[in-house]
Amino acid sequence: MKLSVRLEFFFKDVSSRYGWDIINKVGFSGCEFSWRDVNISNVMEYKSTYSLDVVALGGTTAISRKEFPDRPELADPSQRREVIEATNEAIKIAKRLECSQLIVVSGDRITSINHSKQRESIVEGLKEIASFTEKENITILLEPLNSLVDHKSNFLSSSEEAFAIIDDVGSEKVKILYDIYHMQIVEGNIIQTIEENLGKIGYFHIAGVPGRHEPTEGELDYRFVLQKIVELGYDGYICLEYSPSFDPEESLRLVKKGFSLVSGQLKDA
Repeated sequence: MKLSVRLEFFFKDVSSRYGWDIINKVGFSGCEFSWRDVNISNVMEYKSTYSLDVVALGGTTAISRKEFPDRPELADPSQRREVIEATNEAIKIAKRLECSQLIVVSGDRITSINHSKQRESIVEGLKEIASFTEKENITILLEPLNSLVDHKSNFLSSSEEAFAIIDDVGSEKVKILYDIYHMQIVEGNIIQTIEENLGKIGYFHIAGVPGRHEPTEGELDYRFVLQKIVELGYDGYICLEYSPSFDPEESLRLVKKGFSLVSGQLKDA
């Protein structure tokens, strides 16, 4: 298990060398970001210079089209063609960056469409884009988000429904991005959920609850949670996706040190 960093939460300009230099200096070996927000040529240079893994790419679909008008919503059947086009563009960029995971989110609830139709749009959309990503050995990660604090109009906020969607899609290349911050807010029961569904989880995000700050603070004992994830056999990346409450570099150093003894198995992040 290793730690990665969601760059936009810590640094204003992902295309600048500054943030990449810091995460390399602190000792991380992986990062993620939205592919729409970067100069790909710059990012390719930094990836090579610092030997950093681009673990996952966000930005393919919209949390809300009101917030991100240039991105389509997966849960809106009228935007299926745009979802496919965005996925194909993301695949091209992922291949250039040697990235094997693309993050998607559902988008907003639509009052004029019933719940089952929006759920069907997600399932059918994932089936269609998986037919492209499977050929490139790229995994689609569907991320449910909390609808109580951060994304109140979000359609998919239940992990139970998200895992059922994965079952319906039926592709080894479509899994869940289990964001522990979001799921703690809407439902809790984190350990049992992970234990029962680890085979459907491809990646994790973490942040402190409440506030979405350092995961070393708050109501969740992340050292216990990460220890359990390691014991269950997960050996991939865990992404730090939180808003630092003080200097980003010092915050990252503190969190990395705080988790360094998890099961004695937290590799150089």
